[in-house]
Amino acid sequence: CSRDDISTSLRIPKAVDNAVHIANPKTFEFQVVRTQLLPGILKTVSCNRKMPLPLKLFEVSDVVLKEPEADTHSRNYRNVCALFCGKSSGFEVVHGVLDRLMMAFK
Repeated sequence: CSRDDISTSLRIPKAVDNAVHIANPKTFEFQVVRTQLLPGILKTVSCNRKMPLPLKLFEVSDVVLKEPEADTHSRNYRNVCALFCGKSSGFEVVHGVLDRLMMAFK
C-alpha cells in the first residue's frame, strides 16, 4: 500500500506511524506493508463501479504491524474483510457471512 492508502484515504492520519515501511519500494504504490485489508477492497470496488450490483467481495490475508518486542520488530496478523454493495441494505447477506464465519471458528 501507499502511505496515502492507509492514512489520508481512510482519514486515519496516525496509521502511518504503526506501519512497517519498505526501504526501497519499486513504486509509490508499495511504500508500506498493509496494515488493513479495507483499502484493497475499496480499490477493487472503485475499479468495478460499472459492474452490475450487488458486489460481494471478501479477502483473507495477513497484515503487518510494528511490534517492538518481536525479533523482527513486526508481527503478522491474519485478517478477514468482507464487503456487500447493493441497492438494498443486504443485512441478511452480511449476517449470513458472519454466522458462517463464526461457525467455522468453533
